Amino acid sequence: MASTGIQEWHGYVQSMEDYTFTAVLTDVTNGSEPDAVAVFQKSSLSDADLQELDEGIYLRWTLTPDAQHPDRMNSSLSLVLDKWTADDIAAARKRAAEFASEILWD
Repeated sequence: MASTGIQEWHGYVQSMEDYTFTAVLTDVTNGSEPDAVAVFQKSSLSDADLQELDEGIYLRWTLTPDAQHPDRMNSSLSLVLDKWTADDIAAARKRAAEFASEILWD
C-alpha cells in the first residue's frame, strides 16, 4: 500500500500504562533508520481502536501535511487488527535477515 503521507511508521504495541502505550516503530518512509520507541497517549486512538488496544497489536502512524496550514502536520495513528507475539516478531526479523543475506547486490 503506497503512503500518501510524508512520513510513515509501522510497528507494534510493546507495553501499556493507564493513559499511555509504548510502541516499537520501523520507519517505512526512509527504511534505513533503526527502529524507534515512542510513547502515545491512549486518547490519540479512536474509540474502536482503543477497545482493541493490547500488547503485540500492529499499528500504523502517518504524518501528512495540513492542507490549510502548510506549517502544521496531521498525525494519523491506527491499529491493524493482527496481534503479534514477541516470538512472531523475532521470527519475522530472523526470516527477513535470511532473505536479505541471500540478495546478490551488483
